[in-house]
Amino acid sequence: MDPYVYTADEFNRNAPTFRKVPADLNQVTICFSGLAASKAGVEALAAAACEKYGKEARNRRDSIGSCPLLTPWEAHFDCVAAAPGG
Repeated sequence: MDPYVYTADEFNRNAPTFRKVPADLNQVTICFSGLAASKAGVEALAAAACEKYGKEARNRRDSIGSCPLLTPWEAHFDCVAAAPGG
């Protein structure tokens, strides 16, 4: 299974963020399988998510907990202001 951006309450129709694009993004979580995903692929997906908001992805930590069984690993990234000239 390919890595993907985890969105809390993505299918919860009662959530206030249901089907809404956030105005800003301070962090992003990528769900992935440790057996099938490359570190570069996970980082590229996080970079693309943060880049939509003019930011850069900085890896914070990896964990297990919120993602489903087939993609149990979570890579947590902070979206930070892009470096000048970059």
